[in-house]
This record gives sequence, C-alpha cells and structure tokens, in this order.
Amino acid sequence: MRSMKKIARILANPVVAKVELNDDPTKLALSNAMSFVVEGHEHMGNGGWDGRSTLFDWSTSKFPAGFVTTAIATLQEAGYEVQIVRKPLPAPLGPMPTQGFPIVDSYAPDPNRDYQFKAVRILEKQGSYIAQVATGGGKSRIAAMCITRIGRKTMFITTRSALLYQMGEALDEAGKHILAQLSDDELLAAMSVEMATRLKTFTVSYVGDSQWDTSGDVVCAMVQTLGQRVAPHEVKIGTSQVEQKLAAERWKQRYDEAIAFLDSIEFVIGEEAHEAGGGAYYEVLGLCRNAHYRLALTATPMMRDGESDMRLIARFGPIRLRVTEAFLINCGILAKPFFKFIPIGAKEQPPTLRRATAWQKAEELGIVNNPTRNKHVCAETIRGSRWGLPVGILVKRQKHGKILHEMLKQVGMKGEFIFGESGNAKRKAALDKLASGEYDYVIGSTIIDVGVDVPALQILIMAGGGKAEVAVRQRIGRALRKKRKTPNFAFIVEFDDGNNKHLIKHAKARRAIVEQTDGFKEGVLAKGKDFDFRGLGFTRPLPQAMAA
Repeated sequence: MRSMKKIARILANPVVAKVELNDDPTKLALSNAMSFVVEGHEHMGNGGWDGRSTLFDWSTSKFPAGFVTTAIATLQEAGYEVQIVRKPLPAPLGPMPTQGFPIVDSYAPDPNRDYQFKAVRILEKQGSYIAQVATGGGKSRIAAMCITRIGRKTMFITTRSALLYQMGEALDEAGKHILAQLSDDELLAAMSVEMATRLKTFTVSYVGDSQWDTSGDVVCAMVQTLGQRVAPHEVKIGTSQVEQKLAAERWKQRYDEAIAFLDSIEFVIGEEAHEAGGGAYYEVLGLCRNAHYRLALTATPMMRDGESDMRLIARFGPIRLRVTEAFLINCGILAKPFFKFIPIGAKEQPPTLRRATAWQKAEELGIVNNPTRNKHVCAETIRGSRWGLPVGILVKRQKHGKILHEMLKQVGMKGEFIFGESGNAKRKAALDKLASGEYDYVIGSTIIDVGVDVPALQILIMAGGGKAEVAVRQRIGRALRKKRKTPNFAFIVEFDDGNNKHLIKHAKARRAIVEQTDGFKEGVLAKGKDFDFRGLGFTRPLPQAMAA
C-alpha cells in the first residue's frame, strides 16, 4: 500500500509567513534554519545560554517572509511536499531595459555589465532578493532600471544622509533622461511598441534630513526619520495632562502619516543593506505591508549565521545575484588594486604605548598622535603628488584629519579635510578640485565611507585603523572606480600596526580581508617592495617651470 504524501502549506504575504505543520522535529529544524548568534551575547552574563536566537515563532509557526525559500528547502528535506499560498506578484508596469535600450541612460552595450539587466529579470521573477554587488558594480544603475521596470511607488531607504542624496541625484538624472526620450520621436520609433508605450519618467522626493515629502514616484527615505515616527509613544514624566494629551495627538498624527506612506510603497530598495539588521531599519521594513517587490543591494559578503545578515534575509529574501570584486577587476569595470602594508613596530610607536594599553588610548597614541606613522602618510601623499596622482586619505577621528592636514600644508601640499559636518556642496567641491588637479589630496572621515563616488582617486591611504569588514571594503572601493585618463590601476596604502594587542588585532583583521578576497590578494606587495608607477605606464608630469 502506497504511503500518503506529507503535505505542508506555507501562507505568506510580503512581511510574514506561516507554516501549517504539527511536527515538532520539523519545527525544530525550521527554528534552527532561521537561527543566528546574537551579537554581543558573550557580554550578557547568561552562562547557561549558547548565544543563539531564532526568527521562527514556535507557538504560532510564523516567521519573516524572507525565509520562505529557507522554509521550503527545510520542509522538503524532511520529506514534505510544500504548497505555497500567496497572492501573485503585481504585474510590472514599465518597460524592460535592454542592452540596446537601457532606458535610464545612454550607455553603449557592454556584455560585462549584463548582470545589471539580470538583476531586473530576477526581481521581476522572484519579487524579492539580495543582490551582493561589489562596490563599483553600478548599484545605482541597477536600482534605476528596476524602478523603471516595476513602475510602482518605490521607497529607497538608508541610514546615511550622504547616500540619501547621492542615490536621489542619480535617480533624478535617470528620470530626466527618460523624460528626454519621451520627446524624441526618432528614438521612440526605434523602440519596440511594448517599450515605447510603457515608457514613463519618475519623480524623486525625500523623507529625512528635516524633509517630509512623500509625493515622488520614488521616495528616498532615512531610517531614522521613519523609525522615530513609528516608535511607540512615550509619556513625558512631569508634564500636565493637557500637555500629555497634545503630545499624544501629535504623535498619533505623525504615526498615521508614516503608516499611510509605508502602506503606499509597493517596491522597497535598501542600498548598503547590510545595515538592515539594525532595530529601526528592521522594524520599518516590517511595516511595508504592500511592498511585494524588495531589493537589497549590498557590497558586503554575508556570514552564515550573523544576526544582521539573518535579519537582512528576513526582510529581503536570499541572495540571488553575486558580482564579485574579482569579476569587476578582471573585466576592467574596476581598477586593478595594489596594496602596500607599511610596518609600524615598536620602534615606530611612542614609548608610552604598551601592549596592554586600552583601545581608546592605544588608538590615540599609536594612530592619531603617532608622528612616525603620520610622516609615512605625508610621504606617500607627496610621492603621489609628484606623479600627478590624486590622493585620498581616510581617517576615523577628526583630530587625526586636522593633524595630517596641517602637516601636509606645512610641506606645500594643497588639499582639504572634509568631515561629518561638511555639507554636500563643500564635499563635492573638494572632490571636484581633487579630480581637476587643483588639490593634491583630500582627507576624509567616515563621511566618504559609504555611497560617495571618487572616480579620480588613484592613491588611497587607509590612515584610520579599525577592523570593520564593511568599512574596509567600502573604503577600498572608493579608489577602484575605473580610471579613464590614466592606466586603470589603484594604489592602497595600509599599516601593519604593532606593539599593542588591540592595534595588532585590528591590523591583522584588515589585512586578512585583503588577502582573502579574490581580486585584492593578487595585488599585495611583498615586504619591502614599492609601487612601480613607471612600470605600470604612469609618467611623471613636468615641473610647471619646465612645462612652460
């Protein structure tokens, strides 16, 4: 007699899913598949806890919708036939971009960039997923093409104001390009009927940075602004009942306004989406109840059971597209990088720095106020300037940036220090002067870690230390934009800091990221070797007097 098939049904909407199942061992397998190591659990003082938590709710059998693919695989492994119950994806309303007609720009066809068009096709078929695209892979272009194809109310969400405006400006340019095409009868005639009839532009508005404008077809939004509006109302102690009532009414109005906006979103895009694991980011995405289309764009490789990465999957689904640094470098989309690690041993460290010195003090002594290390930064900048190569210097602390800026001015170098309080206009003006050759260098704090394109940058000096993988990859990516006026190479200067357990640990972590990444590790110089500018095709500019 043939045994009955085991059937499990999954009911899903854009935010949450539920499995109909009465099988504790399989529920345990589902719980494990959606579990993660809680960040910082080792400091929470619970000796009997292994530090793991899960996004699977045992009592209700509910879980975030991004784990539907994970649940299907787990159930099938347990011998179940899986039935999915959910509404079909809303039909895309815009035309499909092609190599011949990318729609959002006029770039010539390039087979090496076919992954950008593949990203659109995956979104249309799957509805939601993570695209892991290395820095420099054209995430803004992918976003613009996806927005054009889906043709529905879209929210781009980020935690960084610099990234908010950079993406907003890129999307605004794409919208203007489409608008120009709509008045080009010859171009429209060359398009397919389907493309020409569906073609429409889109507008961009902003929520965040003291703005609340949800009128755009695409709304670029700050997590912090939305998070504040949807957070539970807190009664302020010591206020009168009248004041409390007015405060509650103001909160309710702002909350309702935020929920109405989030309900209107049918497509949500998160760039640098590794940050989606954060509390407010995660909660806001959970309130996008009608966002059937979801695209996470991130340049950062994911850990198998990291908390932030599992929360990212929970809101966006699995990785369905990977574009690596090695691929982009090998096909010339990114510059080929070379890495020089300068040793900073005991002799190069101040005598007051000890192996056991606490981290904050060690950073102050061994990095910020280390005269030998800072002289190395200046020497590399001067050498780059003599070869006519624009130099970017990345620091963590403003104090460090100011010290280096003063040292470089004293030896006749021209440049600027831009930091967190620097406005977008000032930052852009400084980078433009670097590109034109008016500046020899630009020093930046974390303000240029995320989402800031510096195509002219040829030498990057990683002066700030630290160990965060996300930041390290983003900083290296700043220097790898394709070089159009010089040989397509980039030069990254790093430091092997020593003589303190914290500095050593962080330096090893940074080096490991480079040495374990295909496309990076091939360019690590042997100890004692230097950049061969001449051998790579660079020529030193003539001194101004001789050139005249």
